[in-house]
Amino acid sequence: MAGKRKKTIPPILGVLLILLCAGALFMGLITLIKPKNQPLFFSIPKFTPKSAEESGKEGEDASGDSQTAEATPTETPTPTPEPTPTPVDPSRIQAGYSAAAPEQYFTDNAYRLFVDSAEASSELIQRDETINNSPIRAFDGDVSSSWQEGAEGYGEGEILVAHFNEPVSVACMKLCLGNWKSEEAYERNGRPKILRIDLCGQAYEIEFPDEMTEHFVVFSEPMPDVDSVSFTIGETYNSYFRDCCISEIEFYKGNEE
Repeated sequence: MAGKRKKTIPPILGVLLILLCAGALFMGLITLIKPKNQPLFFSIPKFTPKSAEESGKEGEDASGDSQTAEATPTETPTPTPEPTPTPVDPSRIQAGYSAAAPEQYFTDNAYRLFVDSAEASSELIQRDETINNSPIRAFDGDVSSSWQEGAEGYGEGEILVAHFNEPVSVACMKLCLGNWKSEEAYERNGRPKILRIDLCGQAYEIEFPDEMTEHFVVFSEPMPDVDSVSFTIGETYNSYFRDCCISEIEFYKGNEE
């Protein structure tokens, strides 16, 4: 008696079954691995290349923004203006004679003012042409030289003028009156007794003693904006020679400048 035939699964069905099981297993693993509530796939946005004109325009805009940012100035505090000094009124300034040098002006040469040029109403022309008595000799820094007026008489009314190359402030003057070449020359030549000093529209008459010594004229405060000073001989100390002499005049500015 023949036995019963054992049922077998066709090969094709077996392959399909294996594939189905493998697919189910793969999907199960994917479900466990992917983040919750997150899609498994995402789309990549499409990139559209820009034209050269658009790219250049963006570059210009970016450059312009950069330049604008760099050009923005930094605010600086407004400086406090310095107070304007009150102008000095020359009419209130006094001048007087002093036999002693004001020490504050003679500590060194820092206060010395120098004359640029000079003129006079007259000058003595010597027979010896090597001797020069022109007006600038009264401002050359050498007491052995002198200006000597050359008018008739003893020199009353003759004028000597000093000019500066720019306006200066004058606080003090030193004068060596007469001919200081020697003591004998001083005694034999005339010298001013009274000088009228004019500057900045102000006039001062100063009387000097008859002594071969330095004389000083001091202002109560520096006279501002002086471009020239004139000296007019009033009275004189007369001697053997009629000509009146001035050996040296020096100017000094105030020590507050």
